[in-house]
Amino acid sequence: MAGSDADEPEVLEGGHEPPGGRRALDGVAGGHWTGVATRLTPRGRCVAGVVSLVLVVAAVGGYEWLRNRPARVPPVGVSADRVTPSVPLWSAGADGRPVAPVTLSVSALLTDPDRRAGTPAVVPVGLTGPGLTASGAFPALTLGRAPASIELTGQVSCDRVPIPVPGDAYAVRLHVVDGPRSAYATAPLGRAAPDLVQRVTVGCATWLAARDLTVTGVRAAVDPREPRADLVLDIHNAGARPALVWTAPGAGGITVSDVREAVAPHATVAVPVSVRMLSCWSWPGPGTPTTTADTPVGLLGAVGVDRPLSLDALPAMQGDNGVVLAPAAAEQLRAALVQACAGIDSPVLLSSPGRASYDARTDVLTAHVVVDLPAGLVNEVRFLPPAAGDTALHPLFTATPWLQPDSNGQAGYTLRYTVPADVPCLGGGPFVALDMLARVPTPGGEREVRFQLAAEILLPEAQIQAACHGNP
Repeated sequence: MAGSDADEPEVLEGGHEPPGGRRALDGVAGGHWTGVATRLTPRGRCVAGVVSLVLVVAAVGGYEWLRNRPARVPPVGVSADRVTPSVPLWSAGADGRPVAPVTLSVSALLTDPDRRAGTPAVVPVGLTGPGLTASGAFPALTLGRAPASIELTGQVSCDRVPIPVPGDAYAVRLHVVDGPRSAYATAPLGRAAPDLVQRVTVGCATWLAARDLTVTGVRAAVDPREPRADLVLDIHNAGARPALVWTAPGAGGITVSDVREAVAPHATVAVPVSVRMLSCWSWPGPGTPTTTADTPVGLLGAVGVDRPLSLDALPAMQGDNGVVLAPAAAEQLRAALVQACAGIDSPVLLSSPGRASYDARTDVLTAHVVVDLPAGLVNEVRFLPPAAGDTALHPLFTATPWLQPDSNGQAGYTLRYTVPADVPCLGGGPFVALDMLARVPTPGGEREVRFQLAAEILLPEAQIQAACHGNP
């Protein structure tokens, strides 16, 4: 109403003041905050906007922190584990070089003892550690309170592995899911940890040696009177790590000089080694050897080690870690060692078909055997019981007469053996073993060389069953 006092309440046209006065009127006009905003100065409205923005940012940031903070990792238990022994460390090709990486396999019993409804889910996904490139866990399942049998596998890139490998280098890799959060974590291996570390150390040391070491040349001085050769092997290391080569103890009547030689990265060293063969080497065929482990030299190699590996470091199915021979070096080495054995390289013992029998009453095997030699090379041969005693059968002879090979280089004789009960047979009849002495002409007269030979005896099926499985 016009002309009213400024301190008096404003009244409506009807002459009535609204309940609550002007504040109620402000609320009707646009709500409490609208009224407040209309009374704020521009500076006040700016401050209110900033406060609102800070509250929104804080809420979003809190959610992001909640979602991204590390997931809680339950205490996963490894109640039992073992490295699978039947898996080869790595595979080699026809040239002796690696064609597949070092492989790992661990059988483990894993549990999540705190597992309850709503707690984080834990799924094993494999192994973790230096050089692992492909790892898996089979089957893929969420751990519970009951032990689960999991096969943990992996492949190793040996160029990224320190040798020797630290004892705690490898662990079980886990995927943990806790609501919107997930993370990867690890659990320590149990009793398998030392075996796994040893497997990677030996596997990569020999894998790198097979890839990087090569015998590039052979020089030989052959003794004209006995099966002996003094060799010098040129060994090149094409890798970036130092290597070690050494000779293993001789076996089967072969003596090799003790060698332990370091080969620096990207260097070539001349390694002297002497070989004396009380029993000469029987080469498996006309081809050249692939590595020094396929020869009487038996030179072994590894990378990143300062001492030779133990004799049982490699699994039986792996084979020895011989140094790869370049083709020319392989020919030179074989030629020298065959010359040391009077030129005889691959004598073969055969069983004459239809000329063998087994008497189950006396446990006596009678067999006519034939040795096949290079035609025209040998004057005489004779058969003796094996000096090393490497036979499951008991020879019933001491020495045969000296026999003259025919024009084809073959000489035969009938021998008798006692067959013990349950003698092992490899899918056929029993094997006989013997030593063969051969007299070979030389410019100064004649010399003798000895070979260890074996042959499977061909019998009728009923006699095979009796000889190999004992008497009923």
